[in-house]
Amino acid sequence: MKINKRIKMLLAAGLLMFSTFTMSGCTSKSSNEADNKTQTEQKADNEKKTDKEESKDSKEKEDKKEDSAKTNTENKDDKSNKDNVISDKKAGEGKDEITYYTYDIDKDEMISHNKKQKDISVESIVNELVESKVLQEGTKVNKAQVENKDGVKTLVVDMNQNFVDFNQGSSEEMSQIQGFANSLIKSFNVDQVLLTVEGKPYSGGHVALNEGEMLKYK
Repeated sequence: MKINKRIKMLLAAGLLMFSTFTMSGCTSKSSNEADNKTQTEQKADNEKKTDKEESKDSKEKEDKKEDSAKTNTENKDDKSNKDNVISDKKAGEGKDEITYYTYDIDKDEMISHNKKQKDISVESIVNELVESKVLQEGTKVNKAQVENKDGVKTLVVDMNQNFVDFNQGSSEEMSQIQGFANSLIKSFNVDQVLLTVEGKPYSGGHVALNEGEMLKYK
């Protein structure tokens, strides 16, 4: 009987140890699974965060590109406007008006007109000549600046293609060019004008200027 009782005690102790070991293993397994799940979730969160940051960086780069392109365009437009405008001081004499010429076919002579302007610019003269039907609609200034050519004060001006009007006679074409040159010479107090169209010497239906040919006041 004593032996049976002892065996029962040993069996009970063995069962208790086995139960404890099994529970410990389950707990460890659950802990490992929880850790693995946490690591997986953290990895997924990190990947999402990285993707989000990369997306944000990409968007910021695109925004910077757009801002840079916009700034370059604005600077280019601003430079173009500055090229077309010559200030009063640069023109000399502190004038506050432009002088532009039209041709009177009946009197066969140039008629001068004066107009008050905030800024003396080639563009403002062109606008008046367009309104007076001396130049075609769409005529624009590409670039204009005062330079010293062999010691002579010269207004160098480049016009767009609309400056050339092929639907006119030789006398009309000549008066158009001369009236334009007179307008610039008087308004900017220069001695001569170097005229080009799209970077090349003027060439129309009846008149063609040579490379470097200057227009004087007449």
